Amino acid sequence: GKSTLAQSVKKDVLAANGVYVEGKYKFTSIDEPYSGVAQAFGELCNKCKDYPPEVIDKITKKLSDTMQEEAEMLMGLIPETGVFLGDSYLDNKSERSSPGFVTSNEHVRWKYAFRMLTR
Repeated sequence: GKSTLAQSVKKDVLAANGVYVEGKYKFTSIDEPYSGVAQAFGELCNKCKDYPPEVIDKITKKLSDTMQEEAEMLMGLIPETGVFLGDSYLDNKSERSSPGFVTSNEHVRWKYAFRMLTR
């Protein structure tokens, strides 16, 4: 299935000096619709911890410049983004919620946050 397909490209991605991450959705939990994506991004952030400081600083600046409130949302779902976003976003826990049952406006904010994180 999907996992086999993902595994089949792993060797090619790594051979091309790419970064391979994966995440598994929790189909038993309807209040965690982004669990697989969050797991994969968490793994990516953990792999980035070993990057040179200037690379981490560049990523941090890009994320800080493009996301303000959304950064807090991401920290709630993907704590590993703290590598780039720092502890300052942990102070305000009001935005640190799961994207489970959300309003239309919140859904738009989640989509924007993920889009900015992938750039």
